[in-house]
Amino acid sequence: MNPITEWVNASPRNKAEYMQEGLILDVTEQIWERMQSLGLKKQDLADKLDKGKSHVTQLLSGSRNMTLRTLSDIATALDCEVKITIGDGSTMQNPVDWFKKYKSTKAANQATISNIATFDNNIVPLIVKVNENNEELMYG
Repeated sequence: MNPITEWVNASPRNKAEYMQEGLILDVTEQIWERMQSLGLKKQDLADKLDKGKSHVTQLLSGSRNMTLRTLSDIATALDCEVKITIGDGSTMQNPVDWFKKYKSTKAANQATISNIATFDNNIVPLIVKVNENNEELMYG
């Protein structure tokens, strides 16, 4: 088993963080793709939302919590719809495959995944979180 899979399976908290990051990346990547298809920049989306560019930057980087209401507002601004599917988890993607998929995406480059490293020929994400004491905690 590779190190990241071991980390994900080590505790329910690790799995929850993995699932959170995956959802953030999935949503933000789809928003980026929609913006690109419409030829929009962050400022354009900010204008449509009546928000500042920094607000949109924070949403798309994962540093600001995106509520379902905000996601709905973004979808409206981008003239699209949001569909959410909840499954039993049996189709959860292998962590290494998941990070290979996202390592070069715009969302991954701006999300809390700060680096993708190679460890024993495995791709290992280095996930950086800041705790309540402003200390960076690195997982991977």
